[in-house]
Amino acid sequence: MASILKTDKIEGVTSSGTVQMPAGHVIQFIDTTFTTKTAINSDTYTTITDGTVTITPKFSNSKIMIMVCLNVMVNDGNTNYVFGGFQFKRGSTVITQNNTDNSGPYEIGVNVGGGSSSALTTRVPYNIIDSPNTTSATTYSIEGRCYNYSNVAGTITVNEFGGNTGGQSTIHAMEVAQ
Repeated sequence: MASILKTDKIEGVTSSGTVQMPAGHVIQFIDTTFTTKTAINSDTYTTITDGTVTITPKFSNSKIMIMVCLNVMVNDGNTNYVFGGFQFKRGSTVITQNNTDNSGPYEIGVNVGGGSSSALTTRVPYNIIDSPNTTSATTYSIEGRCYNYSNVAGTITVNEFGGNTGGQSTIHAMEVAQ
């Protein structure tokens, strides 16, 4: 015969934060959706407006999984190519690296052979695992920049839909027990 345990709340003997969850279990999930449009035409990393999520880990040894889906448009009305990329930070520390060369990141882009302008609208997903080793509030943020080749940078825009605002992006943080 199977046993059934029914409860409304599980709490540690000394405080509610002391209950150990089995490894791999989700401890908490923070959900952020943002629609603010950010246009970047610079070859230096620029913060994506509202592209942040803050989580306060319950355990210092937890992993934090950051799941991002960006609505992105890259375009340049003067050349047949445009590229760009994103990096992610925990506080002021960069926690990701993307494909890059001396001219910048090229993880997203388009090259239209023989054309005189280029544009691409797409959704760009990221999954990042981090070990912040803290129980303090931790903020993750997104920065973007254009690829600059021969002083041609183009524009990379988050939350633009068909030349208008209306795009939507998400960033989630999930604490996973270890």
